[in-house]
Amino acid sequence: MRAILVEEGANVRAGQVLARLDGDQLRLEAEKAQASLAKLERDYKRNVELHQKGLMAPGAFENLKYEVDAARATYDLTRLQLSYTDIRAPIDGVVSERHIKVGNTIKPNDELFRVTDLKPLLAYVHVPERELGRLKPGQVAQISVDAAPTQPFLGRVARLSPVVDPATATFKVTVEVDDPSALLKPGMFARIGIVFERRERALQIPRNAIVDDEGQATVFVVDQGKAAQRQIGVGLTNAGFVEVTSGLQGKEQVVVVGQGALKTGNAVRVVALEAAQAAR
Repeated sequence: MRAILVEEGANVRAGQVLARLDGDQLRLEAEKAQASLAKLERDYKRNVELHQKGLMAPGAFENLKYEVDAARATYDLTRLQLSYTDIRAPIDGVVSERHIKVGNTIKPNDELFRVTDLKPLLAYVHVPERELGRLKPGQVAQISVDAAPTQPFLGRVARLSPVVDPATATFKVTVEVDDPSALLKPGMFARIGIVFERRERALQIPRNAIVDDEGQATVFVVDQGKAAQRQIGVGLTNAGFVEVTSGLQGKEQVVVVGQGALKTGNAVRVVALEAAQAAR
C-alpha cells in the first residue's frame, strides 16, 4: 500500500479514490504496451494501400491486422490492471472502518475499507407478531438514543418482514430515520415507538402517576386537600404519557410523586415537582 487518502469518518462519493497501491511496474508495462501498439498501427496504415493494390499477400495483411488487435487488447488490459491500483469507494457514504496501513501487502479478497451508506439511515426493530395487523409502511416512528437523550428523531416505517421468526414470535420492521444533525451512528441501540393512531386533544397523564390496584389502573387526585383514589381507563401511550379515556375530566390535580404510599383521605400538601424531587 503506497498511500491512504481518507480516514474513518470521512464522507466519500462513489468512485472517489480512497487509497493507492504501488503501480510502478504496471505503469511501465502499460507504457510498453502503448508503444508496441503505436508501432503496429503505423505499420498497418502503411500496408493498407499495398493490400488494396494487391501488392501484399492477403495472409500477411491479416496477420498484421491480428497483431494490431492483440496489441490493443494487451494495452487495454494493462490500463485496466493499472486502474485497480486506485482503490475507489463503491457507493456514496461514510468511511466507517479502515483495515490497512501504508506499507501493507494486499492480497485478493482483503477488506481494505468499509463504506456505510447513511442515506437513508435504517433502524431495525423486532415486533411481537400480535402487532402485525396494526403496522403498515408509512407510519410515523419516534426514535431516541442514550447518546442524545434530549434529541428526538423521527422516521417512517419503510417495510415489514413477510415472515415471523418462530423462535421469538416476532417479525422485523425496518424504519427509515431522519437525522439531519448526523448525531446517529451505525450500530447504536435505539428505543423506537411506532405511532399506530393519533388522537387530537387527548387527555393524558404521566405514566408513573398510575397506581395498579389489583389489576385496575387508578390515580390519586387532590380533593379539598385530601387524597382521593380514582379508577381510570387508559388508551394510547406516548413518550412516558398515557391517554386517559375515562375517570378524569381534565381539571383535577393528579398526584405524580409519592402516590404509591397514599390512601384515600390522607392529607396532601401540593408542592412544585422540583421541590418534591429535591425533598426525596
